[in-house]
Amino acid sequence: MGDSLTVQLEPPTRYMKIINTGITVDSLDTLSQKVFKVERKWKPPENTVVVEGGMPIGSDERTFIIDVVDAPRYVGTLFVELLQKEGIAFNGRVLKGTAPDSAEVLVEHLSPPLTLVIMNTNKISDNLSAELLLKTLGAEVKGAPGTAEKGLSVIRQFLDSLGIDSTTYHIADGSGVSRYNVVTPEIIVQLLAAMHEDFRIQAEFKTSLPIAGVDGTLKRRMKGSAAEGLLRAKTGSLRGVSSLSGYSTTADGEIVAFSIMMEHFVVSTSKIREIQDRIGHTIASFSRHKYPGTVAKH
Repeated sequence: MGDSLTVQLEPPTRYMKIINTGITVDSLDTLSQKVFKVERKWKPPENTVVVEGGMPIGSDERTFIIDVVDAPRYVGTLFVELLQKEGIAFNGRVLKGTAPDSAEVLVEHLSPPLTLVIMNTNKISDNLSAELLLKTLGAEVKGAPGTAEKGLSVIRQFLDSLGIDSTTYHIADGSGVSRYNVVTPEIIVQLLAAMHEDFRIQAEFKTSLPIAGVDGTLKRRMKGSAAEGLLRAKTGSLRGVSSLSGYSTTADGEIVAFSIMMEHFVVSTSKIREIQDRIGHTIASFSRHKYPGTVAKH
């Protein structure tokens, strides 16, 4: 008890620094200890990972996904370190820029299928993948190079095709972490309904969403409730903001699209999620036979 925690980067790299003040604590005395957390320094943005707080003795190894500042330089640094590890000398510098047209392609790497990329993005709420998908969308539809603005333009065109008034929302990024994003539950439900009705993409889209009590960001939520295994939804969290949007099958086998957005709360986020989970249970257990004449809005 009181020993320093063992922390390692995967892959190991000099690009990231670690400040580790985390210690082992008595599993029965965690309430008196500083909350355990792992995060990258945000102000100013830098590639320093801070580990602090207490972790109970005997705890299982935990893995945290951390984003990086300047991803292109990160990848370049990893490549140089790999070359050096294999005994290949490198005396230059890692630079970020656009490759000239005359550059020779030495290796081409194909990503996993788009369906798997989207599944990874939604299941674990991978913000980096979401931002990269936004730029890829822009490149595929508007032409290279892919930019966030091109991607946002494509999204606005798509929402316009669904009849969603562009003056009723504002999208600032691909991941939803910007507080300049403005969208209503009604718009999200319109989008969910459209995805459900488009059989070209319905299955892949729904498969990408976390399943209550089963996997992703909902793995530990709604276990033992009527929603377990039936509700699929994407979580969304910022400080003072928590949302849950997706689909659930009711007790009668109907599919209901829903969107819950909660903000400006002063209680803990866990309390807010408990309320969302109770709503999810209510939707999943809803039956027209039990409540004749009731209309389930979807």
